[in-house]
Amino acid sequence: MSVPTNIQKKLWGQTWPLFRDDNLLIMRLLVGAGGYCSEHYHRNRSNLFVVHHGVLLVRTETRGGEWETRAITGGQSLLVPTGSVHQFEARTLVLCDEVYYPCSGGKIDVNDIVRRTEGGRR
Repeated sequence: MSVPTNIQKKLWGQTWPLFRDDNLLIMRLLVGAGGYCSEHYHRNRSNLFVVHHGVLLVRTETRGGEWETRAITGGQSLLVPTGSVHQFEARTLVLCDEVYYPCSGGKIDVNDIVRRTEGGRR
């Protein structure tokens, strides 16, 4: 097994790319227990969380401004549509993939993120 050389450190853990072309980006995430990302949305990307190990809570904001929380565990996935405000938090150590693809065709733009808050660790 090779060790990735392009790891990005985050307040909540670390991430590295598994695959990228113009229309698809797959990132591997290692999220420490209690780690959480910012509340944010993507202007032109949908993303699919695929959990391999652990318990990941994914909160999404409804049109009425309420929050819905789903727990996904090893072998489960959850799609967050483009424009949907969301945030994840790890209940345990989590290994997952985040699959991004443009909603309206075109190329992946990694700068399409709009953040409301900062991530961190509880």
